[in-house]
Formats: sequence, C-alpha cells, structure tokens
Amino acid sequence: MMSEFKAVEGIVSSDSYRKLLMELVAFLRINIDSDYEEVFARLDSAKMERAKVKTPEVERILIDDAESIKKYSINKHRVLHGLSDEQEYRAGEEPSEDKKDVVLSIGNYAQGFLLTNIIEYVLAKEGAARLQEYLKLSRIPKAKEYAKQVLGWIVD
Repeated sequence: MMSEFKAVEGIVSSDSYRKLLMELVAFLRINIDSDYEEVFARLDSAKMERAKVKTPEVERILIDDAESIKKYSINKHRVLHGLSDEQEYRAGEEPSEDKKDVVLSIGNYAQGFLLTNIIEYVLAKEGAARLQEYLKLSRIPKAKEYAKQVLGWIVD
C-alpha cells in the first residue's frame, strides 16, 4: 500500500495535475487546502485501488484528456453546487427542529478532488457497469442515479 500512497502523492504534485488544478480553481472560484495531507493521500490511494485505476493511466489522462477532465469537473461542480443540502423526508416523517441535521459551512476543497474526478471520468468512459461497481464499493448512496449523472457530465 505504501507504494500506491507515494504514487498518489506523485500524481497530485505533478506539473500536469497542478496546472489543471489551478485552472479549475481560477475558473470555479474555489479554494483548496494548501497542503495535501497524508490522510487525504491515503483516502485517494484507496479510491484508486477500488477503481482499479493505475498511476500510468491517470498520468496519461492528465496529458491526453486534460480539456475533457476540465469540462467534466466544471459540469460536475455546477450540478452539485446547485443542489440543495436539505434532506428529503416523507410526509409526516419530518424530524423535530432539534433533531434536524445541522449544515456546516463547507471549507476548502482537498487537492485530491481532481483525482476523484479523473477516476470517475476514466470509469465512465469504460461504461456504466464499471462505474457503478466502483460507486457501490465506495458506498456512494444511490449509486445508479449518481452513475447516470456522471455519464451526463462527460463531454466529448
């Protein structure tokens, strides 16, 4: 696992990753954490393992498909940023005011958010089945619905 962890750190610190990340930060007007903390590198490494996506593939995508990844990331951000944070409840099942979730303000993005987008992009290009398998392994709620969204964010 240590080599995968170091490989992920290498991806996130690479020139091609940094360039695309900075373009997205400027375009989307988002803030990112200045450091790529070890805990995030380990989580991102686990994502790559679940997805069965290897470092050379990510490096190739960063060079060959940078514009497509950028468009995917912009589309994803626009859709997700516009969604409500409110949970939906069936009629009569709403919690009392003191039991409702508290929405915390969202801070900076982790530097690995782009790697997550690359993984989703790679899997979506390979087809819905592989993407859904990854999302289920990642315990993403409503994996089928999210997979449809991911496929819709791909622009050729």
